[in-house]
Amino acid sequence: MYKSEIEKRLNKVDYRRLPNLLDIDNTFDNITDEEHYINMLSIADTCGIKYISFYKLNDNQNITDIINTLEEINYTPNLPYINGQEGLSIAKISKNHNDFDILTNFYQINEVWVKSDDGRSQTLETIQERRVVHISYDSNSSILVVSIDPIGLGASISERLTLSLEQTFNLYNIDFNQYFTILELETTIYDKIDIQEFRPHKIINKDEIRNIEFLSEAKNPTDSLVDQDCYIRMRSNQLDLNRMKLKNDLSNMSIELFGKDIIRIWNKSNWEQLDEFKRSFVTVL
Repeated sequence: MYKSEIEKRLNKVDYRRLPNLLDIDNTFDNITDEEHYINMLSIADTCGIKYISFYKLNDNQNITDIINTLEEINYTPNLPYINGQEGLSIAKISKNHNDFDILTNFYQINEVWVKSDDGRSQTLETIQERRVVHISYDSNSSILVVSIDPIGLGASISERLTLSLEQTFNLYNIDFNQYFTILELETTIYDKIDIQEFRPHKIINKDEIRNIEFLSEAKNPTDSLVDQDCYIRMRSNQLDLNRMKLKNDLSNMSIELFGKDIIRIWNKSNWEQLDEFKRSFVTVL
């Protein structure tokens, strides 16, 4: 149960090093104490493929009001699934001075193809899948970082993200929108492309005969900068980055901007990569 949830969220190379990281005297597949898997899952819940958004504390709002209201809760994931427990619940709350960290979880109905025992056929089955929201506030920057498991397409991403935040803080009679405002990320991503921290997967090309422009695959980190037209549009914030995959060659991380304020992490980034990615945005927003 806990083991399979960890395997779903992390790359094999990452979850296999968790026992050593947590001073567990056994290999990942040979652990017998369920508490060890629970401790590892608390790390895995914050990683993996995620949608991420950033919020700024509103002017004239005091974060200590929230800090004083929140009550610390030891990590308790909502596993296994119990019929009727689809709604959002708190898995963990921790506080450190004026910083806080919240994990919530809920279940979502999903359809998956399941192969038959002989592998010759497959059927579409409905299952309940666990989803996690990670909310982390940094008092030095006054920025709240929110990440959520994949929960749909298009407008449903933003709607579910907003709903999860409001439901979480409503549990403590806190009006989330009174305290925080979502930040636009487009300009920050343009800047990161300019310094080659991320590069577009595609660049602008032109068919001179038909006099039309089209996007083609970018093969090298500097392609988008060598292309003068692409570079000019990028620096004037006219290159449309919405739903364009961007790659970081150092971490092998790929991201995608949804609208102007939500980023999707496409690969199962480990906790170091994801933490560094979040910090790189927090320091410049």
